[in-house]
Amino acid sequence: MEIGEYKATIYDDVWRTIVHDFPNLLVAFVNELFVENYSKEARVEFLQDTHEQKMPDGTVEKRITDTYFRIIDKDGTVKKYHLECQSTADSSMLIRLFEYGACIALDDVIQENDSIVLEFPHAAVLFLRSNRNTPDFMRIELKTPGGSVDYKIPIAKMQNYTIDFMLNKRLLILLPFYLFVVEKSLKDCEEDSDKLAELLNSLQTIVKGLDALLALGDIDELTRKSILEFSNMVNIHLAKNYAKVRKGAENIMGGKILEYEAKTIHNNGLRIGLEQGRAEKENSIIISMLKNKLSLEQIVSITGLTMDKIVSIGKQAAVL
Repeated sequence: MEIGEYKATIYDDVWRTIVHDFPNLLVAFVNELFVENYSKEARVEFLQDTHEQKMPDGTVEKRITDTYFRIIDKDGTVKKYHLECQSTADSSMLIRLFEYGACIALDDVIQENDSIVLEFPHAAVLFLRSNRNTPDFMRIELKTPGGSVDYKIPIAKMQNYTIDFMLNKRLLILLPFYLFVVEKSLKDCEEDSDKLAELLNSLQTIVKGLDALLALGDIDELTRKSILEFSNMVNIHLAKNYAKVRKGAENIMGGKILEYEAKTIHNNGLRIGLEQGRAEKENSIIISMLKNKLSLEQIVSITGLTMDKIVSIGKQAAVL
């Protein structure tokens, strides 16, 4: 594939839309990918994503990055990041990453007297599909007359992320792509009712997890609804050849699931514990989750509370 022939897919469009509409969701993903520790108060600012590159024949070509931004934390820390989302393997990925990085560095070049400083952004790739040969890092090495410089590019693989992990680490930006994790089993799910039920139960866990985060005040209603809508877009496309899977996923992500107390109270405008305090709100949510048969492990992952505290709340409410 030539560099200029790269074409976006529905998955690229979903990625671009969610990061630009909900930039705050990038912070948790950057913390996980680059082992950073940005606070909840960190701000995301998008930077110019279209860059011009002059070719040897004199023509000018445009380079458009998936996601180029900087994070500004409350302590004054500022770093630039470039993320790419890939649904399939692409042999030109490393070349494009270098070209993008070079364009970005040239756009922000610092020139003083007889020297210039080129700063490349921190770069990473999200692979929606991967296999045993997909590395954890890619590497770019520059050999210059003054010596060699190399840097690693982390690779995030959807197959490595469980629902519980994404909810616990607040990697909500990845939830719309969950079906990629089980993509190879979709045919079996279409033909086996038990496997289909297991898959749909996993999708219900996503919805219940988002409802719980909404009730806790960690996300707002727009974020919740948008993540479900983005999930629907991905699911419909990815499961286009599996009618039962597609219909079941669409029903669940469309909201046709069992209502539970935390969600009902929120929808009535009576946010749990608004006046009683966060402790009572947490207790009510935990009790609702237990009544709706979420496992202790899932509740720990969603709420961040300890197992002992959840068990204690359940026993006091006589639901354990």
